[in-house]
Amino acid sequence: MASLKSRKKRHKPKLQRPNEYVMNILIQNNMKTISHEEMLDKYVGKQGTSKRNEYEAELQTEVIAYHLKQLRIKQQLTQQQLADLVGIDKTQISKIEKGTRNLTIETITRIANALGVKINFSIQV
Repeated sequence: MASLKSRKKRHKPKLQRPNEYVMNILIQNNMKTISHEEMLDKYVGKQGTSKRNEYEAELQTEVIAYHLKQLRIKQQLTQQQLADLVGIDKTQISKIEKGTRNLTIETITRIANALGVKINFSIQV
């Protein structure tokens, strides 16, 4: 049996940062990287198109719904308790949190007030 010193050391590949690794794979496979914006333009539609506007609106609704749910959970409120504070039905809170109900500014404001948080809206021109 050969001693440990006499055994050949196996060559270990140098570890690369993830971005270098991905780039090497892309180069080897002749693939082109594209930006997130390019992906949206290609698969959803260019900015200003009705399909892209609908996508952006749905995404914003889901983001707001997610944050409202996280605030409710952080304050250890049930959906029923929040609904009672807001003055709406529990099923409406559930639908809002799932993103299946269109939110109005009034509803968002009422929920924010019930949770004791401020909501800021901005219009960009």
